[in-house]
Amino acid sequence: MRAVRGHPLDRALADCNEALRARPGDANVLQSRCFVYYRMGNYSAAAADCDAAEKSHPRYDEALYVGGLAKLRQGDAKGGGADIAAAIGANYRIADIYALYGVKQ
Repeated sequence: MRAVRGHPLDRALADCNEALRARPGDANVLQSRCFVYYRMGNYSAAAADCDAAEKSHPRYDEALYVGGLAKLRQGDAKGGGADIAAAIGANYRIADIYALYGVKQ
């Protein structure tokens, strides 16, 4: 919820790191941390976490979408576009959901 609200992101990151210590490799926690990193502007860490989440949970729409946005912010138009297209293919409303959080392509 802290990442959705956009603050306090340092606490959101600490929560995610603690959860990953308890459940290493958990796709949901990795995706949450991905979103925290995205909100913090750390796009390379965001993309890495979302890629890891998607590998353990294929076609994970949220991980694909946020990871795609992070890749776009890093200048990877091809990779970011492919991830976003796959996310929309898995959940056609994913962009609308993240728009509610103030996150748009």
